[in-house]
Amino acid sequence: MRECYRNILLKTAHSGCLATVEDRLERTDLEKGQIIVEPGRSMRWVYFVETGLISVISHPAKHQDIELGVIGREGMTGEAVALDDDRSPFTYRVQIAGCALRIEAGRLREAMVLSRPLHLFLLRFARAQHIQLCSTAAVNKRGTINQRLARWILMTYDRIDGDRLHVTHDTFARLIAASRASVTKALHHLEGMSLIHSMRNTIIVRNAKGLQVLAGSAYGLAESEYARLIGTDFRRHRMRYGSGDVPELFLSEHSPGDLS
Repeated sequence: MRECYRNILLKTAHSGCLATVEDRLERTDLEKGQIIVEPGRSMRWVYFVETGLISVISHPAKHQDIELGVIGREGMTGEAVALDDDRSPFTYRVQIAGCALRIEAGRLREAMVLSRPLHLFLLRFARAQHIQLCSTAAVNKRGTINQRLARWILMTYDRIDGDRLHVTHDTFARLIAASRASVTKALHHLEGMSLIHSMRNTIIVRNAKGLQVLAGSAYGLAESEYARLIGTDFRRHRMRYGSGDVPELFLSEHSPGDLS
């Protein structure tokens, strides 16, 4: 059964862990812009992402979004449930449409009670996700705009198939806490180094290894810690293809409370 999963946690978990959850999972679509978790509200569902991308977003001020982390097929949205909590102070929003396997939060709690190995495994992911969020905070504080941009492109690239993504300069600016002008300048710099090709609202990754070099210490810690904790490097599970469908990123112009 695990061979059918694209979610890395489900593919990697010991079969004994999955026995308590497999019959409770249901497939669902992830729609671009969909709010998976609202800040301060009890989570009903936990999502194991198969395709697409979910952003973990902080709102330090009204109408201001800063991305703290991303979740793709390497992860799940309900790490708080593994930590015996039922809510988050952050918004979890679908940035790239896709699909997921979901389970009711209450049923996952029951499964973790029945299976200590499952609970410990999900705790390891919670730890990996915490490291990613801490890394983002550190990079946003001390990293250069070029490093932050390269890191963000890599983190998205790692979690999708292919080499293209739709994103506007305004979206970049909001997600990495920078001005639009500085993002435009940084994109030109990355393109001048032949690391990306930037078209109107589209980024094509041309040299992922070069982006890693540019990002330097801003990128790699969270990824290596995930591999240590979970037992596999999720970047090895991506597939490449040529000019196919281009994932589209979503960024609302409104705060979560204003979404209709």
